Amino acid sequence: MCKKTKKLMIIAANAQKWRCYYCDYPIWDKDHEEFAKTYALKDGPLRLLRATAEHLIARCDGGADTQDNIVAACDHCNKTRHKAKVPLSPLEFRAKVRRRLAKGRWHSFRNPQITVARKKSQHTPRIDHSPASNHRDAHDNKR
Repeated sequence: MCKKTKKLMIIAANAQKWRCYYCDYPIWDKDHEEFAKTYALKDGPLRLLRATAEHLIARCDGGADTQDNIVAACDHCNKTRHKAKVPLSPLEFRAKVRRRLAKGRWHSFRNPQITVARKKSQHTPRIDHSPASNHRDAHDNKR
């Protein structure tokens, strides 16, 4: 991640109270040891919750490295959103993640400490959900 993108991700993470934009699980950037102790996590789940810069409109679709296009997301949510043949818009993906979380079917690990912290956070995202934020990848419309 380049310095500019990293800086924008950190600004987003601070605004989101270091919670993933999609799943609302806590995320970390530098102090993984303290994070692992706080949430009693092993290496596998720990890696899934590493903070990443998520472009709401992908760079390959013309999305810019700007604050209004970057949110902080856990590694798992970021990678999963972009693996889909037809990637969902940020709002659609977020709704899907929240539905799956409610059924206990999103992250591959269970952690009561994270679940309790997630319920307490209920943060309001800082992102303006304008029509541009609901963008599907341009290549999807060509199919």
